[in-house]
Amino acid sequence: MNNCRPIENIFDIDIIHSKFWYIFLVIIFTLVIRAILSFFKALAINNGEIDDPENKEEKELKGKGLYEAFKQSFLSNANDIRIDNYWLPAIMGFAELSIFPFFMANSWFTAIAAWIAIKTASSWRGWQKTRPAYNRFLLGNILSLTASYCIYLICIKNH
Repeated sequence: MNNCRPIENIFDIDIIHSKFWYIFLVIIFTLVIRAILSFFKALAINNGEIDDPENKEEKELKGKGLYEAFKQSFLSNANDIRIDNYWLPAIMGFAELSIFPFFMANSWFTAIAAWIAIKTASSWRGWQKTRPAYNRFLLGNILSLTASYCIYLICIKNH
């Protein structure tokens, strides 16, 4: 039996038990995921990761120190395009964490998979140059899906 609701009801906020907890969890999970990914980015920076190993002129980032690299990555204030992302991944993550639980409640797993496939395909050439960045991307998706499922279980399921 298909329990999917019509598409016009896909974002029916009345299925949320507590709108406060829903938004609170989305914000908290977004910040926690950002912190985890910033930590791994800081490790990469501290170990001398460069975006394009074939570019002989690219300066290594090594030597910043783990704490400083973490702080610059998390806050996006290094004044270096290789570190700063201007919170755009966190904003995208916030949007995913806001939308994915609705998709899960309506069994729209294909839409989630399609979105992740589009994100993966759009940056594939860059990840062929640096594996650690790709692994951070994969970790971010795993964390986002796990957090979305937790939000779904806490705020939506059995409504």
